[in-house]
Amino acid sequence: MARRNSVRSPKPPEVLRISADGKVEIFCPNCGTRFRIFEAGIDTSVRCTVCENSFLPRNSTGKIAKGKDHTKVYVTFGLLVVVLVAGIAVLMNKKRTPESQPSAVAAAPSQSQKLELERKTRRDQVIKWGQSVAKGDIYLTREYSDIDGLCRLLGVNPKLPQAQLDKELMRALQQNNNTRALFDFDCNKGTLSDDAASNPTGRAVLILTPRTGDENYDRLASGELALDFKMEGSTVKVTNCTVLSLPLKRKGR
Repeated sequence: MARRNSVRSPKPPEVLRISADGKVEIFCPNCGTRFRIFEAGIDTSVRCTVCENSFLPRNSTGKIAKGKDHTKVYVTFGLLVVVLVAGIAVLMNKKRTPESQPSAVAAAPSQSQKLELERKTRRDQVIKWGQSVAKGDIYLTREYSDIDGLCRLLGVNPKLPQAQLDKELMRALQQNNNTRALFDFDCNKGTLSDDAASNPTGRAVLILTPRTGDENYDRLASGELALDFKMEGSTVKVTNCTVLSLPLKRKGR
């Protein structure tokens, strides 16, 4: 009686599902990548071109391997995205909080600040008036002048033609005892009271100082010129001019 061989015979070819071109379909047991090889290489180890895993084709014919589980990677990435978005939202919200923005009360100037700003604006305008008179700048002089008031002060007919009126005003400003001081001294400073800075009419005082190089006066000498004005909108209009004092000459001069 013949002894039966205990070694199992190879898997029958028909089970391998050989295609018409003589190739067998296999799958990488590690990543599931599909390959097609000739039947002759079914028992020869191959290496996956994707994951570089080595495997025996016979053991993976007709089997689709379960690919790597990337669930943990996706979950981790998703959590990172959520944390990043939440962080950005917190930063944006913090920028919009009242603490990071100047309060309306702090931003609004106080009454004293408004008064000081108005004082400076009016003071600068009366200084410009005095300087424009000294330079003979009739256009700027008219800008900050109440023409009718100056005409009364200087004795000029306000109904003269414009060109003649301008000429007469500049001539009278140079000859008048009060305004003549503007041609003899510098006026770069001025003062206004609180009332003059807050009311529609008021008086400013220009500080008269000797011209640079004038040896007739001490460099610390000064005088005062009072200017009465009214407001037209936000513009000063000088109506009158009065000398309060003139810089004293040096002794012996």
